[in-house]
Amino acid sequence: MARQTIRDAGYEIALGMMPRSIGPLTFVFTGSGNVSQGAQEVFQELPYEYVSPTDLPQVAEHGCMSCTSAYFVSVQSYYFCVI
Repeated sequence: MARQTIRDAGYEIALGMMPRSIGPLTFVFTGSGNVSQGAQEVFQELPYEYVSPTDLPQVAEHGCMSCTSAYFVSVQSYYFCVI
């Protein structure tokens, strides 16, 4: 039932029904352990585009042109020192 609710939300996002005031819907996953993998499995029920960590500032500022997908970023712990 929970996955179906995520799919329903994804359907609405794909139709462009997400308010622009929310801005780019961005999810950042850290690490590659079981928790991150489980969260990414659920996230994949949404329409999404992968964004590299270095492009994240640009997406945050200019993303959501059509607001028909969420943004996915996967980072490892060493990025936290660089950003």
